[in-house]
Amino acid sequence: MRFFITHMTGFCIFFVIFYLESFELLGIKFAIAWKLVVLVVTSIAMLARPRLVQPKALVFCGIIFAVFSLCNPSILMNPIETISFAAKNLILPISYAYWFWRYGAQSDGRAKQMSLMRTVAVYVVISTVPFQLGMIAPITEGYDMSLFEAEGAGFVGLFQTSHGAAISIATALLVIFHAIQAVKLTVSRAFLAGCALVGGYSLILTLARTGWVMLAFGLLAFAFYQRKYSEKFFGVLVLGSSLLTLLVLFNTNDMFQMRILGLNAYTVNTAVAGEEIDSGRTDFWRAALSNYITADPMTILFGYGPSEAKERMFDAVGRNIYAHNGFIDILQFYGIVGIAAFSGMFVSFVGIVRRVPPSDFLRPLSIAMLFAFVVQMMVQGERIFIADMLFTLCLAASQMRSDDRQPKLFSGYSKKTDGLRNHSKQ
Repeated sequence: MRFFITHMTGFCIFFVIFYLESFELLGIKFAIAWKLVVLVVTSIAMLARPRLVQPKALVFCGIIFAVFSLCNPSILMNPIETISFAAKNLILPISYAYWFWRYGAQSDGRAKQMSLMRTVAVYVVISTVPFQLGMIAPITEGYDMSLFEAEGAGFVGLFQTSHGAAISIATALLVIFHAIQAVKLTVSRAFLAGCALVGGYSLILTLARTGWVMLAFGLLAFAFYQRKYSEKFFGVLVLGSSLLTLLVLFNTNDMFQMRILGLNAYTVNTAVAGEEIDSGRTDFWRAALSNYITADPMTILFGYGPSEAKERMFDAVGRNIYAHNGFIDILQFYGIVGIAAFSGMFVSFVGIVRRVPPSDFLRPLSIAMLFAFVVQMMVQGERIFIADMLFTLCLAASQMRSDDRQPKLFSGYSKKTDGLRNHSKQ
């Protein structure tokens, strides 16, 4: 009973917070306000009781990246937007540092992180059910289905946009598929399998291809990097089933086919096959790079910032839009300094995943999450809180196992090493 009450309470808090994100509080979106509070509180807590002995490159580069996110013309044009982007840029390094600060010195810290990661993933998927059943309506709307000669809108659920929903659900599904293999109880596996089906259904209804591609590449990595043949078979089975579902939908559902090909009711009869599949992304990339290359030296160094970059994109392509590529957006927003700081953080991501031993059960998930992160950066680039939280949880848990041989990372950590190693083997 206590377990049920705890999770019901946790889910209700989760649901209410994310459902209210679209509302504004004193001119500031609630989504920004509560995350800023969390960032400030966790940062103060870590500074008040520091447990890190060595500064980690990932955290250092991430904080530098966030600080330089404020050093551009956009801070004067639209300070709220610029500060909100800087806050989003802080989520990756601060959350990663927090997981270490919170769990690093605990012998069962890794197990707690895994439990939290699976809990959040299940909450993400279960949160879609009330919307699917029509019990509650989303505050915002997704893709207008009239563009595909249908009625209604793409699924959004708790999340403010279709892309936000798709990225969150796709990341959660990777965690759930990994959990199905890890848990022992048949009832738990059946429950997680049900969650996977619900999440997959909701992901398709978002009509956001970013989430589909993230899941596809994540599952590809998940299948390829499994430890045992039985696990590889499970990974291939999940990937094959997902691709088969997409193939059936592509051949039987006109709306789904149009979405895959990047077509809509206005272009379906005029577009040359394949030329709309990127939804204009390559044009956005070229325009953003052209704007950056032709900028003055100070902008080359520190970037335009999000607001100025958006105005220049409007002049170039006629739309207030970003590049839809995280790496290019970082370059045009924050210049050489920003891309250098982000690259340092990204190299740390790769280094953490590479150091996870092949025998570690977290290795397939950590590689799958990294693949999904790269795909999301390549075709969208927007920072999504849930996806970043799950990604850093996975990184921190993976790092704790790979740092088993580095007892100096935390004060008192050497005393916990044996217990942590023994727990990892269970």
